[in-house]
Amino acid sequence: DQLCAICEDMYVSYNAAATTPDTHMDERLAAHQVPDEKDRLFLRQVFYGLIRYKKLLHVLIQAFYFQNSSVASRSDINTFTLFAFFTIIRLQDLGFGPYRRLVLSQDGQKMLVLLHFIFDEEMLNNFCRDEWMKLYDAQYVDNLITNILAYLPELDDMIKSLEHKVYLSKKKEEDEAAAFSGKGAASVTVPKPFKLSESRPPLIEPEYIQPDSKKAKPAPPRKPPGTLNKQQQEFANLKEQNRRTQQLTYSDPNKQPFKLLTQDRPSNLDQIKAQVEAKIQEECPFKLEEKAKPPPPPPAAHVRLNTAAILREDAVYKKKQEQEAERIKLYEADLRDDSEFRKWQTDMRVKDDQDRMDAIEKRRAEMEAEGEAAKELRSQRETEKVQKMREEAQQIQEQLRAERAAEEESNRERRDIIIEARQGVKVAVEKLEDAKKARATELMKEKEDNARRLAEERALEMVRKQDLIRQLKAIEAIPISEVEKYDPTTTKGQGLLEEMSLRELRERLEIMKNRKKQDEIDRRCHIVANRQKKEGILVAKAANITRIRDMANAQAALRRENVKQNERLQKMAAQRKCEDEMLVLHERLEAKHEAYKQEQLRLAAEEKAIKFEQTKAAASKGAVEEKNFKELRRGQARELKQKQVVTKAAAIKDEAGKARTQRTRKSNLKIEQHEKRNFIKEFDDRLKLLTTEHIQAQAQELERKQTLVRVEQERYETMKGKGLMVSHGTATPHS
Repeated sequence: DQLCAICEDMYVSYNAAATTPDTHMDERLAAHQVPDEKDRLFLRQVFYGLIRYKKLLHVLIQAFYFQNSSVASRSDINTFTLFAFFTIIRLQDLGFGPYRRLVLSQDGQKMLVLLHFIFDEEMLNNFCRDEWMKLYDAQYVDNLITNILAYLPELDDMIKSLEHKVYLSKKKEEDEAAAFSGKGAASVTVPKPFKLSESRPPLIEPEYIQPDSKKAKPAPPRKPPGTLNKQQQEFANLKEQNRRTQQLTYSDPNKQPFKLLTQDRPSNLDQIKAQVEAKIQEECPFKLEEKAKPPPPPPAAHVRLNTAAILREDAVYKKKQEQEAERIKLYEADLRDDSEFRKWQTDMRVKDDQDRMDAIEKRRAEMEAEGEAAKELRSQRETEKVQKMREEAQQIQEQLRAERAAEEESNRERRDIIIEARQGVKVAVEKLEDAKKARATELMKEKEDNARRLAEERALEMVRKQDLIRQLKAIEAIPISEVEKYDPTTTKGQGLLEEMSLRELRERLEIMKNRKKQDEIDRRCHIVANRQKKEGILVAKAANITRIRDMANAQAALRRENVKQNERLQKMAAQRKCEDEMLVLHERLEAKHEAYKQEQLRLAAEEKAIKFEQTKAAASKGAVEEKNFKELRRGQARELKQKQVVTKAAAIKDEAGKARTQRTRKSNLKIEQHEKRNFIKEFDDRLKLLTTEHIQAQAQELERKQTLVRVEQERYETMKGKGLMVSHGTATPHS
């Protein structure tokens, strides 16, 4: 137990930023005074192991607290970390015997919770394995988990003893309390009611009196719908006047267009147009609306640069210029550049990324296969574990029955001993009460002595104060001589080096104020000059940035034009290729179509000849014509129906597009209105806040100035009054 406490202290007090592990170990070993060399070696190995496997243990402890936050305290995190290290890393080196002694030296409940978590294969695989694989190799992690679970059979006896120690101790206390309460002679507590004051009677609300109802004023007369106000009436009159003016202007024959003789010739063009339009409208009954014009492009926004943006962009351009200069210098020295290397580097990175993705996919497939195998093995082990736990539970119940009988017998004997011991309690209580009474008498006497001594001291203090008052009154009765007039041009005559008159002091203060004011003016001029210089530099840099941006925009436009030209050429080449292929395909299809058409014509001729023979033999000429007329009408109906379906689909598509555009416009309009309202609201709130702060600042400044004036006036009056006071000798001002 002492070694574990020293290990925890060394691990907690270590600060990697302040000292090295060796120095820290030497200091802590010297502080704890560990004499045994083996213990010192053990402590060093444990401390170095905790530092080395800190991340691995951190993952385990975080998962442990995540699963056992209700039964494990955060204050025991160092103890759990230490024993997690013993269990996972050092169990093979320590051996099971020393490890058992270390575990049993600690609190059984804490160790039981930790061991249940560490030796649970499902917990390790679900909560620790993936995080450990981020730190170590997968094979190492699997070997680590396998080595931990290898000690599970030997650990069962230790876990049983811990469970017996934890659970049976609590059961023993409960049984002892039950046995004692069942047969003991303890008195029963009789509850007594509290002496509570009576509650106040509830307040009676006064009866509600209905006030006199006031009659509302009659509603103003409403104007009939369609009535215009004064402004709207003026606008309508002006509109009618303009219409009449235009009508009079264009009614003049001189301003009418000239007539052509061809306009008077008879023509049926309008009738033909009406017939064609009527025929089209019959085929297409749906009315198509005109599409809205696309919105104009947004205006180009002008970005105004501030000082930080100018300096930052200028630094970026300077850095690019330095890199280009360095690249040109290397090219001049080596007569080659790194474009080939960069191209090879880019290709290799793409290839590495592809290889890594392939490896990840392969690893994922392997992990899925391993996961399935692990699930089957886990289910098999859980079945065996449940069977084993049932047998152990039956054995524990039998053992509990035997121990409970022995505990009941020992409780009976203990009860008899307690009854005998209670008989001597009354005598001890009486002795204690007598001692308390004697002590209370002594305290009362001591209190009376202290009060008497305090009264005497107060009487002496009162006599001393009265004597002081008489002395002060006698001093005040002495007359004071008249005050002589003070001369501000004279000095006191003490012979000091810095001695001067009040007039000289004021003159020097005035000179110092003027000098300070001149220095302030000079500093302001210097600051303004520096500011103008900086502004000139910023203007030059902004002009340079604008020039560079214009060049970059021109180069970007040229690159975009080149890209568009290349895309256009590629598209034209692809189109030509596609057209050539389409021509070849068209020729092949035409050949096939022609062959198919010839075959159909041949079959139709044969079928027609057969039908003609059949019709000639079976029906008359009228039946044949009627059948042909019906087939013709059916074909026209199918054609009109197909046109109607296509036209309807196009109309529905256009309507959906218009509705989508309208919804988008409404949504954008709502968003703009909402943003505008928010901006106006924030601006108003900010303006109100600034106005309030400005008013408060003005009030505070006015109050401060008034306070300064009042203090200065009081000081002046005080100095003026003290200036009339003189001592017995030379006149001096009192400061």
